[in-house]
Amino acid sequence: MKFRLVLASFALALALTPLAAPLLAACHPLTALLIRNFFSSVCHQNPARSFVIQGAPAAVCVRCLGIYCGAALGLLPAMGRASAARLLGLAVLLTGGFRQLARAI
Repeated sequence: MKFRLVLASFALALALTPLAAPLLAACHPLTALLIRNFFSSVCHQNPARSFVIQGAPAAVCVRCLGIYCGAALGLLPAMGRASAARLLGLAVLLTGGFRQLARAI
């Protein structure tokens, strides 16, 4: 059970990190650049095929983001109900935290 939680947490981080890059571009450009460079080896990062968040494209295209989100959501049924609820709550907190960080700048 603990391995599933670690795997699901990793998949969730993999799904949320590309969305953090455009939010961090204004206040932490080096971090945003590192995120984009990390994902550049697996995604073409064409801005025309990416979601635009606050004027900057996400670190991956829509197709790759769908794969990462699908992997994260696909692991939820394998976990217990309480662990899945905690993981979804963590995702909501992290996305809200990134949005507040981006607004502060």
